[in-house]
Amino acid sequence: MTEPSRLLAGRRGLSRPEKEAILEQVLARVAPRTRWRHRLALGVLAAAGVAMAVFVLRPAELPAPPDELTARGGALPAGFDVTCVPAPCAAGSKLVFDITATGGAAYFAAFARQGDRLIWYFQGTPEGRSRPLPRDGGVLDTGIVLGSEHAPGSYTIEGVFSPAPLDRAAIRAVIERGGATVTRQVIVR
Repeated sequence: MTEPSRLLAGRRGLSRPEKEAILEQVLARVAPRTRWRHRLALGVLAAAGVAMAVFVLRPAELPAPPDELTARGGALPAGFDVTCVPAPCAAGSKLVFDITATGGAAYFAAFARQGDRLIWYFQGTPEGRSRPLPRDGGVLDTGIVLGSEHAPGSYTIEGVFSPAPLDRAAIRAVIERGGATVTRQVIVR
């Protein structure tokens, strides 16, 4: 049947919609038909690949990274951040410790390391023991004023979290046996 628009336009050839319709009919007739067996085989292979990825190749179980909705102190590893007030860190600035997670620890000790030299922090008790932590972490109420012992340069600040108070000898023993410490870098100008 002739399309009415072709009659009105006075053309003898096929219009674009007619050509496309004919092409679709020809392709439908000559296209290879997929058999249900091929589809089934592909589905089985895909399912086997997924199963292999889930059961055989799965990575080691790692804890999920913390997000802003994770409760403080709950199942997070112990950690802290350190900043200088006022910034940048220089003589006279105060080093402020923010305990981001206690990891179940109740006490905290920290020291700065520059080469072989150690500068001890939070040993203010008469026994020289680590200080108690706030239950849910947060900014410690005691900061460290950077004095002449902090010559300009790069320092590694190490924090030791523990369930019981530790003195310097116990902290050194933890460090020597490769115990868990949390480190942060500070540059004093």
